[in-house]
Amino acid sequence: MKKIILFFVVINFNLLFAHNISFSIRPFFSYNNDYLSYSIYEDDDDSRLNSRLDWCTSYLLKAGLETKIEFSNWILGLSNAAALPFKCGKMYDSDWFTEGIKTDFQEDILTAGFCYDLQFELKYRFRLQNQFSIFPIFAYNYSYSSFKGDYLSCWTGRAGYTGLTDNYPWNSDVAVKVERFGIDLYNNISVFFLGAGFEKKFNRCQLNLDIYLSPFVFISSIDHHLNESGGRYYLLEQKAFFSSMRIDFSCACIINQKNKLIFSPDICMCKKVMGEFYKGKERNEDMLFDQACSFRFYKFSFSFGWEIEL
Repeated sequence: MKKIILFFVVINFNLLFAHNISFSIRPFFSYNNDYLSYSIYEDDDDSRLNSRLDWCTSYLLKAGLETKIEFSNWILGLSNAAALPFKCGKMYDSDWFTEGIKTDFQEDILTAGFCYDLQFELKYRFRLQNQFSIFPIFAYNYSYSSFKGDYLSCWTGRAGYTGLTDNYPWNSDVAVKVERFGIDLYNNISVFFLGAGFEKKFNRCQLNLDIYLSPFVFISSIDHHLNESGGRYYLLEQKAFFSSMRIDFSCACIINQKNKLIFSPDICMCKKVMGEFYKGKERNEDMLFDQACSFRFYKFSFSFGWEIEL
């Protein structure tokens, strides 16, 4: 008897979920324009800039897959994307060896290595009138980026290279071109988001707008300055509260009940956050510099995908 009751409980449980759960996938491609920048300062505050590295990926291409489960009014989403290993922009290294004067400027050509994005999202739908819904949202974003910097050019106005007694700007008439090596980057960004979403459905169109604020962000970066003997590594770590925000917009063209074409521009940014600066690849208090460092980023992407409800 117990087995019969258990059998009917399981059957009814499965039927309940079968009528309320929907599962969809969305393969997509995205064009990404990212700006990652960190600065090293002369002292333990940000009053005097010593060095700045800017990674500008103006045409980074990624392919990914988003999966989504809807049960009742809950929506659970998971998205993964990886970059295609092509040249994707430039790196700029600037140094101030004299206060107020940028004496060195180097350019590298960037090639994407292993670049990976993971996004988890949980929403709850409140259905209002006229096909309009609002959502409270919890989200977590993780991104890992590795870029290989191939040396392009470097100009310096430092006295040790020009033969003069004083340092001059890198773009002055006395500046000289020098040969150097490239700089590679390995960057991790973890961001927690809280936000609100809005959805409006029309006959053949669905518009979504999601706005997020980050209560916490953690950033860890390793840059590898190459040289003849292999190079040297520097580790930078930053953590901050309420320093990042994200805005996602999407327009879905509804083909039929099971298929949608989705176009989505997204922007994510983080203001300057201060952190710690180490020599080497690991966090070691003995290798901690007494110089302050900071990091900020800006990311824009435009994706195109096909959502299929299974």
